[in-house]
Amino acid sequence: MSDQAAQTARQVLQLFDAKATTWPEKYAPDGRLAGRLVRLASAVGQHARPGTRILDLGCGTGELARYLAAAGLRVTGADISAEMLSRAVTADKHSAVDWVQLDPGWIALPFEPRTFDAVVASSVLEYVDEPGSVLRECARVLRPGGALLLTVPDMRH
Repeated sequence: MSDQAAQTARQVLQLFDAKATTWPEKYAPDGRLAGRLVRLASAVGQHARPGTRILDLGCGTGELARYLAAAGLRVTGADISAEMLSRAVTADKHSAVDWVQLDPGWIALPFEPRTFDAVVASSVLEYVDEPGSVLRECARVLRPGGALLLTVPDMRH
């Protein structure tokens, strides 16, 4: 990883560790991102059936991962922020989500090739210095015919 990429990774890690305490509020029923869970889950549902293995890459405090697990999907939630993951684990009372802390560079995902039927990376790519490397890793961990679902912010907002 380049020095610039390492510096960016440290900054992103600090940013999200600091946001972890209030992050779940955004996904509360009256939160500004409440509708996002439904839209993302609907998109995943177009590519997944119960039992399908899903990677929620950049899962934050785990709202989407838990939502998908409740729909019968086998979900792994992965993030670089220990604070975000700590909150995800604490909130995870009944789901079967596997929680994984990632290396801050996002360059090498700690999963075997062809592990997942779908990878969701919602609002991740704008925080990495080497998005091509992240996308290559997503392709590596996807099974043949798997789906990669990405979102990035609408810059008009």
